[in-house]
Order: sequence, then C-alpha cells, then structure tokens
Amino acid sequence: MIRVNRILPVPLFFCAVGFLFCLWDVLGGGPQICFTAGCAIYGNATIGGISLWHVGMVCFVIMGILAVLGQAKTGYAIAWTGLLVDALLLALMVATAPCFNCLIVALLLCLVFLGFRSALQKEARYGQRQTRQILVYVWAALFLCNVGIVLKALSPLYCMTDNYSEAKVHMFFSPSCPSCRQGIEKLSGSIDVAFYPIAETEMDVPRIARMQELLDNGMNMKDALQASKEADVPVLSGPDYLFLVLKLLSNKAHVYLNAGPVVPYLEYRGLPSHLARQKKAPSQHIHSSQEEKSTVIPLQNPVEGACYDGTKDCDDDGGSSMSKKR
Repeated sequence: MIRVNRILPVPLFFCAVGFLFCLWDVLGGGPQICFTAGCAIYGNATIGGISLWHVGMVCFVIMGILAVLGQAKTGYAIAWTGLLVDALLLALMVATAPCFNCLIVALLLCLVFLGFRSALQKEARYGQRQTRQILVYVWAALFLCNVGIVLKALSPLYCMTDNYSEAKVHMFFSPSCPSCRQGIEKLSGSIDVAFYPIAETEMDVPRIARMQELLDNGMNMKDALQASKEADVPVLSGPDYLFLVLKLLSNKAHVYLNAGPVVPYLEYRGLPSHLARQKKAPSQHIHSSQEEKSTVIPLQNPVEGACYDGTKDCDDDGGSSMSKKR
C-alpha cells in the first residue's frame, strides 16, 4: 500500500505568512512599520544584486511546497540551514543595529523550523543531533539580544522640557554637578536646548522632581534649578519614586553608553554654530594666508569643566559622587 504524505499545516501557515510579509516589504509596505536604525542599513541589502526580501520569498515558497508535500525531513533541513544563516545576520545586527522587519522574518523562520521539527518527531520519532540543538539555543540568544536592543530604543529618554522634538542641542546634566549648573545658566531659556536630568546622588532624585514641578508652573530651567536647592524638596515614595528613578536610570544609561561617566553631556543635531566657518567681508581678503587658516574653533581647550564618576567630590557644596577632572 502506497503511503500518502499528509500536508503539514503549521509550517505551511508560517511559510505563507513569511512569503506575504516579504512580498509586502518588496512592494513598499515594510518601511511603514520598520522604525529601528537597522532598517536603513539592512532594509535594502542585497546578495549578488538580489534583494534579501526576494531571497526570503523564494525560501518560504520552497519550504511551503515541502510542507504541502509532507516532506518534513527535507523541510527541517532547509529550515535549519536558514536558521544558521539567520544567526549570522542576528549577530551582525547585535554588533550594529537591529532591523525590526528582519526580526519578524527571523521569528517566522524559527516557527517554520519548529513546525517541521514537531512533525518530524511525531511521524518518525526523529531525534535532533546535539549540534543542531546548540544552533537553536545560539539563535534564540541572539534573537533575544536584538529584541532587548529594540525595546531599549523604544523606551523614550526623560526630557524635562517640552522642546525635545525641535531642539538642536540635548544637554544631560546632574543638579549636583557645578559644571552642569554653569551650563544651565548659559543655556536656560533657549528653545534650541532640551534638558535631560540624571541622578548622581540620592538627593538628586527629589531635586529633579521639584525642578519638574517648577517647570510645569512656568519657571525657567535656571530658576528652577536654584529653587530646587533652596526650597523644600518633595518626599517621593512608592510608584512615583520608582517611576522617576527608572526614567533617570534610562537617561544615565544613555550617557554612560555614549560618553562614559561624565556630565554635562551635550548632543548636537547638526554642526555647532561655533564651529561654522564665518563668512569674510570683502576687505578681509587682503589678509595673509596664515591668518586665513585661522578659525573660531577653540580646540586648544575644548572642555572648560566636567564632573566624572570617580573618587573625588565634584560638587562644591559637598553632595556629589562625581569628581572633577584635574
């Protein structure tokens, strides 16, 4: 009696979803939901001039046909090979930046693989080799790392002012850092500067809460910073305290990842104005070539002051865990 292979519905379903998703991305729908930095890097990636999305469509079609024919063993082998290649891509994205749409395809590929494996184990009592199991664990670890990076990117930084979307300069500061206070005195009131607090001491947390309260009432950053020191700071507890601490930790992690343990930390969206080449008046063309090379870039001493997470007290009022660079 001839044995008829049954259709494997689970891998077939995920192959169909994977094919349609790749097709949708090829037709231009993918960028609408792809919001991570890796989308711009890998969204238009090609192999030998062929888009990775076309490669994905072909692979899902092949595995789908195998699912229709009930060829669990062959489908399992192809899906496992796909996981191996995908693990390399996931490792590359961990080292650079994740692509959200790529992670969706990776998940669908894994579900196809699990569908073929389940069918193979049920029908033939097929046991995985240890090396193949290790690949699945490695793939899962890399996938979770990418998901973690995406979730981190989704969590917004805590900005005390409401101009974060249009501000060209983002300043990260600690209320207990003298250099930060000097910077706030100079930059307070500028619509082009957004302020992001971090807590370097336990007292920074209620001071920041007090500053936010004063800012919400219409006070500027400079006066709010000074008032938070002189006035009684609010006593935070429970969910409010925890929520504020988490937001401050997110800001602090951003600073530490990008600049190390130093504040103030300023991010520029564009060329700083003091670095822009000034236009010369017609009468200045008679200057010597040596004078012409002179610029306004103050590179001899580019940093006037900073507070570092270290051993010596930076706060001149005696309350900070940041140390001043000598």
